[in-house]
Amino acid sequence: MIIHDVEQGTPEWLALRLGIPTASEFAKIITSTGKASTSANTYMHKLLGEWCAGKPEDTYSNDDIERGNLQEEEARDYYQFIHDLEDHQIEQVGFVTTDDGLIGCSPDGLVMSNGGIEIKCPRMSGHVETILRGKPPTKYLPQIHGCMFVTERDYWDFISYHQYIEPFVIRVNRDDEYIKKMASALSDFNEKLNEAKDQLIDYKKVAA
Repeated sequence: MIIHDVEQGTPEWLALRLGIPTASEFAKIITSTGKASTSANTYMHKLLGEWCAGKPEDTYSNDDIERGNLQEEEARDYYQFIHDLEDHQIEQVGFVTTDDGLIGCSPDGLVMSNGGIEIKCPRMSGHVETILRGKPPTKYLPQIHGCMFVTERDYWDFISYHQYIEPFVIRVNRDDEYIKKMASALSDFNEKLNEAKDQLIDYKKVAA
């Protein structure tokens, strides 16, 4: 595991992510049940396009994303308070990769030596649905377990936060059987990704 000292959202952070699978998109490679995702090829083409161009695809913003950006710090402070953690016990990091740099994640926080957090700030309806279900939405499980895989941690606390409703926090423990399937799926994905990069090498944009 390598922790890269960059700020999320900066050009340096974007450069580290360029052309490699990252945990927030692992659901496009492996489903929450451990099966191959039908979105893998589309995701691979996106990564290949970014690799060839030397820049990420244009991103978009909406009210949900803006709300998440604004409330994430509040959610982290709440988590730190309820767990009575000192500042140094919850580390904000920009980007983490496996030792070979071929797989990455952007944790919302690393907790002491063995855990991490994933913060989501959904709309009120989504937040209430998560509370009633009593567990994280299924679509986030590949991301959560992917973060544990990359960071070599044993648990990840999922935080659903809305400023007008009490937060919901639940711990997801490491599932080695699922992570083994994930590691295999990521290895296969990267093998195909690298083969495609070899085919596209003549189309890669050379920086001026």
